[in-house]
Amino acid sequence: MNGSPSSLLSATRVLEFLNLERCLLKTVPIFATASNLLTMKYLILSKNEISKLDYHATFINLRNLETLNLAENVLEQISEDVFKPLRKLKVLVLRGNKITHLPENLFQNMKSLANIDLSHNLIGSVPVNAFRGYHNMEYHVK
Repeated sequence: MNGSPSSLLSATRVLEFLNLERCLLKTVPIFATASNLLTMKYLILSKNEISKLDYHATFINLRNLETLNLAENVLEQISEDVFKPLRKLKVLVLRGNKITHLPENLFQNMKSLANIDLSHNLIGSVPVNAFRGYHNMEYHVK
């Protein structure tokens, strides 16, 4: 799927669920975050080879996304503003990656976020303010 054209889903107008699990992806494909996919609520990118999320506009078109699953990739680097456009995100799964560091503002302004799974990573410490303001969030960090 790494060689798929960026216009792969361009004719799609309504898509709520996209599962790209086990597609050998090295990056988040442009076709999976295109501007015509505003209705998407669930994006599954687990069990791929994605190593970094460093472009701030990666998810800019997915304003209605509620679940993002990036489990079991090889994520090491996450830009602190990559999730900012995802204001309706409720579930974020980052389990089973190689994350060592969480930017302090990574989850800032994500008021809908209710469940985050960071288990089975290499995180040594969590910034003091990483989850400030989240009183009912369920999070898993091991």
